[in-house]
Parts: sequence; C-alpha cells; structure tokens
Amino acid sequence: MKNVLHLLIGFTCTVFSGNQAQAATCAVPDTDEQTSPAPSAECWARSLKLTCYYTDALRLNSIQAAAVKQATLQELQQLEQLSQAVLAPSDLSKSLAFTESQVVAQYDAAMLRILTPGQYNTFHLLQERQAGLKLQPTDHIARK
Repeated sequence: MKNVLHLLIGFTCTVFSGNQAQAATCAVPDTDEQTSPAPSAECWARSLKLTCYYTDALRLNSIQAAAVKQATLQELQQLEQLSQAVLAPSDLSKSLAFTESQVVAQYDAAMLRILTPGQYNTFHLLQERQAGLKLQPTDHIARK
C-alpha cells in the first residue's frame, strides 16, 4: 500500500504541475523509431489506475512500479494512436510503424523484464480474468 501511495503522489504531482510535456518526456522512454506526442489526460489517468492496481495486486516494489508505469503509459499511448488512426484519414495509419499486436507483444515483453516469474504469472492470470469478464454476455443462462 505504501508503494501505491508513493506512486499516486508522484503521478499527481507530475500531472498537476502544469507541465505535462516535460512529464511525458520523463515518463515515456525515447525511442529511435518515432517521436511520441505527449500522452492525453485520459492516458495518464488510465495508466495511473492500472499501475496502482498492478502495484497492489502484484506487490511491486517502487522500482518495479515506476517501470510498470512507464510501460503502461507507453502501451496506452500507442493504442490511443492506433484508435485515432482508424478514425483519421489513411495518411496517419500509413505513418504508424506498429500494429496492435506489436504493441501488446512489446508490453508483454516489458512486463516480463520487470516482473519476477511469480508476478508475471499472476499478471497473466489477471489479464485473462479481465478479458473473460469482457467476453461474457450479461444475460447468460448461468446468470439467471
């Protein structure tokens, strides 16, 4: 719980400092492949929620939590760019150098490097559980 509070304080101080562009350059690693725009407020909020959830559920230490925050923010930002490319003209989709499956694989590889084997196993169980909740119909016969 202490790690979650430290993470929350650090995230909110960065977001509310009024300098999100500087915070984005600190939070998202520079890649040679492309320069990413600053993440939206929605990406920041969602990555904060996910990072706090994973920090608590997986019992992450502060170093792991910071790395998970960075990887999660990068994944959400790239997925947001892909969803905007679907709605935008075809020029934007041609300029993106990644697909959704590549983004998910990159996130999974980052989590594999960050987490211990037990944490990584639990991380996958949590993701499968979340995916299962999304796929179940609400008026399923077993629920009546």
